[in-house]
Amino acid sequence: LLNATTPGLVAEEAARLVSAVPEDDRATWATALYAGLRAGELMALRWSDVDLAGGVIHVRRSYDPKDGGQLVEVKSRAGLRRVPLAGVLRANGVDTIVVT
Repeated sequence: LLNATTPGLVAEEAARLVSAVPEDDRATWATALYAGLRAGELMALRWSDVDLAGGVIHVRRSYDPKDGGQLVEVKSRAGLRRVPLAGVLRANGVDTIVVT
């Protein structure tokens, strides 16, 4: 999880990585890097999980390709969480990553 207290070199590397991927993919990569979401959590995101006004992403489910490509509940209480929406995510178009 990258945030304002992340050492400069790591944060700079993340910013370079996000800027290097195709523009259509930047929001997904930025969310993975800055919010710390796993691939399955990103794939399971819905608009109802994103609270732009409150500045949080609610992680409630994950995509599991081993379970027939189904959306599944998170495996533990620790997996069920609210992740702050960093300003860098808004700058990278977080609203474009949500499937439905």
